[in-house]
Amino acid sequence: MGIGKSATGSIVAIAPGALALACTASVDPAAVVMAVEANLRDQGLEVSSVSCPEAGLPVRCEATLSDETVVAMSVARVGDGDGLTISSVDPIVVVARLVPEVRAKLEDVGHAVDSVRCEGQVWRTGAGAVGRCEMTDQDGARWVYEATFSGAGSQHRAKIYAAEHEPGGQGVAPG
Repeated sequence: MGIGKSATGSIVAIAPGALALACTASVDPAAVVMAVEANLRDQGLEVSSVSCPEAGLPVRCEATLSDETVVAMSVARVGDGDGLTISSVDPIVVVARLVPEVRAKLEDVGHAVDSVRCEGQVWRTGAGAVGRCEMTDQDGARWVYEATFSGAGSQHRAKIYAAEHEPGGQGVAPG
């Protein structure tokens, strides 16, 4: 999949094959950790820590983001050992990249957006997964943007509704 736009939405996803790095035949475990951190930071994510077992390649590393979300990353050799491929184990979407879409959806129905706050830094995009953002328009009205993913990359269906009509009346948790 790589990084790109979906057919039904403009969310950008990280999926297998997201980054290839040049390296020597022998890989230093600290270099693998640094490469995973760099990969995630290049996607605009705030990384608190990365841990990788020192058992060689391929390896599964776990990155903890600043919002305490844990993202599993796979690191493997490319071909005969000339490089590394770093990718998320589960397809995810970088939330900051979808904020323009969220704003546009509310503006499309005639509301000037004052602020957008979304849950977390990343959303998982498996079938049935849901990601939510809360928006405030310039009149102070609160709106909820909800994306339900199909499991086919970043394809999703989005809906917007007034926050006072939200089931349970709860807003988006601070992200």
